[in-house]
Amino acid sequence: LNDVNGDGRGDLVVRAYQYLPNATKTESYGRIYVYTDGLSASVTTLSASRGGEVRLDLDGKNHSSLYMVAASVSGNHPGLEVSGLHVPINFDLFTLASWIYANSPVLVDSYGKTDNRGRATTYFRAPAGFLRGYAGLRLTFAAVMLDKLDMASNPVPITIVP
Repeated sequence: LNDVNGDGRGDLVVRAYQYLPNATKTESYGRIYVYTDGLSASVTTLSASRGGEVRLDLDGKNHSSLYMVAASVSGNHPGLEVSGLHVPINFDLFTLASWIYANSPVLVDSYGKTDNRGRATTYFRAPAGFLRGYAGLRLTFAAVMLDKLDMASNPVPITIVP
């Protein structure tokens, strides 16, 4: 369908029948939001002892828009509310460090402008031993479009293994 609710994205309306024994057939309607904008990762695990690289590809809706990728080791629920935008990571010291050290050798291109198709690539490069003490936790990444604060990506969890 077209944009039913005016949020700039195509909507899908689903109609379902509900069957209850000894009852009349009822119909219910609902809306499913399908987001094509998002963040994806090249791997699902990262070694705390050996280190490694995670390639994060952002597919945003805004061309040439300012973005930032942040991380958390505290999960994604309940998440952050930033000027009315829900960002699916919890704030912790790792989040603060990902903001302070944006575009560092560890967080390459984590802050910048998307290309003319709304895409960007970020790399998280953990040296050997960098994540020592985090084994067994999940490192969750999310991206935010900063120009209008109108888009936050899906959360991308990376499991830190020994």
